[in-house]
Amino acid sequence: MPPYLPTDSSSTGLRSISFTSGPATAEGIRSCIFPLRGVLFTGDVVCRDLTPLVTGCFENCLSVLDWIVELDPEVIVPGHGPVCGIEGVMDAKAYLAYVWLEAKKHFRAGRSALDAATRIELGTFAAWSEPERLYLNVEQAFRELGGAQAAAHEKE
Repeated sequence: MPPYLPTDSSSTGLRSISFTSGPATAEGIRSCIFPLRGVLFTGDVVCRDLTPLVTGCFENCLSVLDWIVELDPEVIVPGHGPVCGIEGVMDAKAYLAYVWLEAKKHFRAGRSALDAATRIELGTFAAWSEPERLYLNVEQAFRELGGAQAAAHEKE
């Protein structure tokens, strides 16, 4: 099953795409695309200059970003931050892939999520707002690596 579900088309050319809550994002996240104009409104699926927060699972978050790359929109209106092109999606993918690999390394070394988060060097990603989200992302990666999927901050 794809991590997205196209919902409607209207005479305006607006197509609404719902991202299901389990695979990638929080409940109710929607993206809209104007196919004829090449504009994609991503909601919180893409945020620019803001540290992403994984609220589903890493694999599916990355799958959704891959799908957006395949759509090849000319303009992306992210949930937060300035309008961008595909580079905004590529930056988010790079961050998530990096955090996943680093978290996996620390998990296998037997460290706690907090210890891992303090050891991970963010490099250029450190300039993004809310870098403290790294800890929540590492914690989510640790849950997934330990066999659980749901993000604890989304269960309530």
